[in-house]
Order: sequence, then structure tokens, then C-alpha cells
Amino acid sequence: MAPPSIEQALSLRGSGREWTLLANGDRGSLMDRIAALGGSVMQEQPPSLDEIFVARACGQKSVN
Repeated sequence: MAPPSIEQALSLRGSGREWTLLANGDRGSLMDRIAALGGSVMQEQPPSLDEIFVARACGQKSVN
């Protein structure tokens, strides 16, 4: 299964029906996009500075 298309994603990793997402932007529009894709958020937590740096520096959206 291909990764979901989420514009706000800085980092997206996983496979099948389970994905971990590091996102930037408006939380409401992100939640709307996830719901539109038929998904749901299982857990939320603020990212660390290291996670943000790596996501922006690597520029990779999906890693399986």
C-alpha cells in the first residue's frame, strides 16, 4: 500500500494501514485530511527538536 498523500507531512513512515507522521501546519486541516483518507489518529505527541531537524534536513517523506 502506498503512503497516504498528506501535504503537511514533513516525515511519513510506515506501511500498510499504520503510518507515523510528523506534520507542520494547522492541526484542524491535518485532522480533516486524515479523516478524508479514512484514517484516524491513535496517538499525538509534540515532536522533539531533533525529529524536526532530521525531517527538514533529510527531506524524505516516506521510509518503509
